[in-house]
Amino acid sequence: MKYLFTFLLTIITSIIVAQENYVIILSLDGFSADYIEKYKTENIARIAKKGVRVKRMIPSNPTKTFPNHYTIATGLYPDNHGLIGNSFYAPKLNKEYSLSNRTSVENGDFYGGEPIWNTAKKAGLKIASYFWVGSEAKINGMQPDIWKKYNSNVTFEQRIDSVITWLKYPKEKRPNLVMLYYNQPDSAGHKYGPNSNEVAKQINYVDSQVGNLYKRLMELPFAKNINFILVSDHGMRSISKDKQIILEDYVPKTWMLGIYGNNPVYTIRAKKDNIDNIYKQLKKVKNLITYKRGEAPKKYNLANNSRTNDLIVIGKKGYSVFATHADGRYFGGTHGYLNCDKEMSAVFVASGNAFKQNYTQRTIKNIDVYNLIAHILGITPAKNDGDFNRVKKLLRN
Repeated sequence: MKYLFTFLLTIITSIIVAQENYVIILSLDGFSADYIEKYKTENIARIAKKGVRVKRMIPSNPTKTFPNHYTIATGLYPDNHGLIGNSFYAPKLNKEYSLSNRTSVENGDFYGGEPIWNTAKKAGLKIASYFWVGSEAKINGMQPDIWKKYNSNVTFEQRIDSVITWLKYPKEKRPNLVMLYYNQPDSAGHKYGPNSNEVAKQINYVDSQVGNLYKRLMELPFAKNINFILVSDHGMRSISKDKQIILEDYVPKTWMLGIYGNNPVYTIRAKKDNIDNIYKQLKKVKNLITYKRGEAPKKYNLANNSRTNDLIVIGKKGYSVFATHADGRYFGGTHGYLNCDKEMSAVFVASGNAFKQNYTQRTIKNIDVYNLIAHILGITPAKNDGDFNRVKKLLRN
């Protein structure tokens, strides 16, 4: 009886502790894994020293914004959750998806899997999202308790102010999980390149705001129960005018029903009799990777979903790919290359009562973050592609 009582007390205590834990996850779009050293991010480096850092979080293919944010939320590869690009055609729905199309972004039919906010809500927790991919749609009839329609005019400071306001709500209304997104340094990286002064300025700005957010989190009365996680969706690679591939130079428009994506990765919906013709033409193109649906190497977890349509093309490292000459334009940087490219690597830093102190790990995969958050919150994860064993060494227990 004594041992049974002790066992039950341990379980009850662990449940209470888990329920009192809070997770605040911030994503800085396009923040490369090496930016911490490269741009000497004082605040982020200090948080990493107080907690844990992963030198390289491996993103999922394709290394684009929407697929990877939803992968972090679900623990599923894009091929399995269905958000296989920033834009695509979904044959089963007979609809197109685009990040710039409000109707598609808010249509829950496009989003597969179970995002962490649904998992947490099922467990009775409260969730707030500020612009996280997928949170604007009702997925299986559910959304975060607090969510915002995307508006790029809302400043980082305003977003942080809202997060702190939510965390000051009475306990019964206070979110246990807050998911916050900011679009820099990605925007500057695209326009000027990852080695530019403009990116350096943005890194300095976001680092100061991360410091501001963290300081205010630590001033809350329940700070000892807060776990702060900083991630990004992908890195950024420099591109140049002399490394461009224009697909219309090789494939007539009359062979295709549609082409979806942006530099350097596209999916192609071919007219029925032209799949092989398109494939043969594009396989000849130097520095262009071309796969038919279902034929990409298994290690890439890519191009098996029906939303890939018939083919996928990806530029090799540093090569830009555009559908047409009208699309072709030079910017400073891009992402979307295969995730074996180390410059696509994302950041991961975390600190809080769940994490070790001053601990560094070489790699994790972004499919592992879902399981990590579920563990900290003490909730049972839905089926996913992640492996908790890859992240458990980051934790105290």
